[in-house]
Amino acid sequence: MSATEGTLRVPLHGLVRLPFAFAAALLIAACSLPFVFVGLGEWAWATMRPVWGHVVLFLAGVRVHVEGAEHLSTPALLCSNHTGTMDSIVGPAYFPPYTKWVMKKEFARVPILGWACRAGAFFVDRGDSAQARAAMKDGAAGLDPEWSIVIYPEGTRQRDGHLAPFKKGVFHLALLTRLPIVPMACHGGTAVLARGSMVVRPGSIELTVGAPIATDGWTREEADRRMEEIRDAVAACAEASRVRFESRA
Repeated sequence: MSATEGTLRVPLHGLVRLPFAFAAALLIAACSLPFVFVGLGEWAWATMRPVWGHVVLFLAGVRVHVEGAEHLSTPALLCSNHTGTMDSIVGPAYFPPYTKWVMKKEFARVPILGWACRAGAFFVDRGDSAQARAAMKDGAAGLDPEWSIVIYPEGTRQRDGHLAPFKKGVFHLALLTRLPIVPMACHGGTAVLARGSMVVRPGSIELTVGAPIATDGWTREEADRRMEEIRDAVAACAEASRVRFESRA
């Protein structure tokens, strides 16, 4: 296991950290839009998205500890838990540059941030499984070999930190792409930014990245067993992140 750390804290009061971070996020996203409109969106996404994530974490005063970073060295389906807003910032900062996200379709309409994500996301309707499968099929068909895909298989944020039942989108993507699945999980994001709060509390977030799970021989008939295997692997990463987080407290 390898460990990497983001160091980044600034002496700003918690009440002003969030507006500073949000303003920086908008500014960087806005700078990428001209590239999106002239057909260089994927280049802008791969180049500016990591900058966006690290700058926002810097302004929020967040230190990220990553265990298992070596498992992010090759293209994969990155399968993560999702507890809150900060998870959505850790990923852009620490996942490989050539990575696309599976996002809810509503986000595509968010001014500036949503527009910038159009070059790096598959937008799915969580209430329409047929549309979601079609969107993922189209996205997978056009995916370059060097790109990874991030998916949050719970389908939405789980504020209590417990893993919800997984939706089968990750399984469908595995059959479409045959990419290995890399399980991962964050812990500590809600301590930095609680649900409904406008106050950012500087602190640390733990990210555990598990060993890849090969999908070459998977078949559609074994969906339930494979989904349980994926969920167990993500749960193990979540527990490892929780233990490390509490040991640092």
